[in-house]
Amino acid sequence: LLADLTERLAGLAADKPAFAGKLSAEARRQAHWVRPELVAEVAFAEFTPDGNVRHASFLGLREDKPAGEVVAERPSRLRGVEDGAQRQRSGVGRASASESPAVALPSPSPSRKREGSRLARLGVTISSPQRIVFPDLGLTKLALAEYYVALAPAMLKDLARRPVSLVRCPQGRGKQCFFQKHDSGMFAESVRHVPIVESDGKTEDYLYVEDAAGLLACVQMGTIEFHGWGSTVDDLERPDRLVIDLDPDEGLDFAACRDAAFLVRDRLKAAGLASLPMLSGGKGVHVVARLQPAAEWPAVKAWSKAFAERLAADEPQRFVAVMTKARRKGRIFIDYLRNQRGATAVLPYSVRAREGAGVAMPLSWDDLAEATAANRWSAADPAAVLAQAARRPKAPRAVVLPGWRRIAAARIPAASDRHPRERGCPSPEAPAMGPRVRGGDGCGRAPAIATAPRCLPQEGGGLDLPWPFRA
Repeated sequence: LLADLTERLAGLAADKPAFAGKLSAEARRQAHWVRPELVAEVAFAEFTPDGNVRHASFLGLREDKPAGEVVAERPSRLRGVEDGAQRQRSGVGRASASESPAVALPSPSPSRKREGSRLARLGVTISSPQRIVFPDLGLTKLALAEYYVALAPAMLKDLARRPVSLVRCPQGRGKQCFFQKHDSGMFAESVRHVPIVESDGKTEDYLYVEDAAGLLACVQMGTIEFHGWGSTVDDLERPDRLVIDLDPDEGLDFAACRDAAFLVRDRLKAAGLASLPMLSGGKGVHVVARLQPAAEWPAVKAWSKAFAERLAADEPQRFVAVMTKARRKGRIFIDYLRNQRGATAVLPYSVRAREGAGVAMPLSWDDLAEATAANRWSAADPAAVLAQAARRPKAPRAVVLPGWRRIAAARIPAASDRHPRERGCPSPEAPAMGPRVRGGDGCGRAPAIATAPRCLPQEGGGLDLPWPFRA
C-alpha cells in the first residue's frame, strides 16, 4: 500500500499548494505538494479553528468518488431535528446509503420530536448526522445519538462517574473501530477525566461522564460502545460490583449460556451474593452482583477467580476458567477477569458495534428464562429498549465480599470428591493442591481442564483468603 501510494503521489508532485489557506512556517517546511486528484477517506477527531483535521487516521483511497465532488461537511444543529421540515429519512432513524440529501420526507413522529428537543437542550452538535453507522440497518449517527439521549436516564445509573473505555467507530461500524480510555484532549468539557496511576507507575487521565451531555459528546466523537470499570471515580480502588461474564464457544447455542447463568446465580447466592443477569448484546450473559466498596481489587479478583475455578472443576464438561481458545471447545468461558483493576465490562443499555446493533440489556431472572438470544434488543428499536428498561428489577442490596469458605460451601461434594481442606489439610504450610481429580484423593494431578482453588485457611480476622493472598 505504501509503495503504491508513494508512486501515485510522486506522479502528482507540484511546486506549490493548490489551495489558498495559510500554513504555519513549520507546516510549509515539512510539506510535499501534490495536485488534488486523489480522494482519501480519513477518520479524525474534529476540525481545528484554522480548518485542519485533528488526530487524523488514513483509512484508504476512494476510487469511486471524483475529487471535484468532495466538499467540506457542515455540522447540523440538533435543534433542526425538532422542526422536521427537511428530514432526510423516515422510520426509526434509518437511511440508505443511496438516499439523496435533497429529498424531503415526512415529519418525524411526536416521540422523535421530543428526542430532538432534548438533544437541542443539551447543546451538542452532531456532525455528519446522516453518516451510516450500521450499514446492515441503515442506522445513522443522528439516530444513534437519539437512542442514547432517550436511554440516558436509565444508562447513567450505571455509567455516571465510572471510568470508561469507549469503542469508537468514527466512520461507522463497517470501518475501523478502536478502544479509547485515555483523555487525549479531543473531547468536549462535558467529558471529564480522572488521573489514575497505571501498573507501570505512570499517571494517565481516564475518561468518565456525569450526565447526558457528556454521554452525547462521546457519541458525537464516533462512540458506539461504553465499557465501565467495576469502581467509581469516588473510590477507584474498591469495586462496587462483581461481574461473572459467561462467554460461550461459537458452537454453543444461547440456551446453554442462559442455563449456565442460572447455575452461576445459585452458586453466588449460596456464597452470599445476590445477583441479576444482563444480556451482553453479543452472544453471552453477564451475572452481576453488587458489592459494598470495602474489599480492594486484589481480593475481589482472587475471590472471583476462585469462584470460577471451583465451578469449572465441578462442571468440567460445561465450563472452563482459562482464556485459551483451544480449551473452550464446546464449553463456556467463565470470565472472572472483569474483576481486576483497569478491566472493564460493557455497561447496561450500551449499543454493541456488531451487526444488528444489539443492546446490553439488564433483565430479571424471569425475563432471562424467556430470552432467546443475547442480542434480543436492538438500538434500531429504541421504543422496545425503553419498554424493557422500565421493567428493570430493583438491584439487590450491596453486601461486603463474602469470605472464601463460602465458595466451598456453595456446593457440598461427595466425601471422596472434596477439597483437601474440607477433609482436613495437614497444615497451612501444606503445598497448594493441583488440579483436582473427580473421585480421586483431591491432591493428585488432574486433566488440564480446570484448576481448583487452593487450600482454604481456618476462619480468622478479615477476609478469609487462601494462603497466597492472606496477610
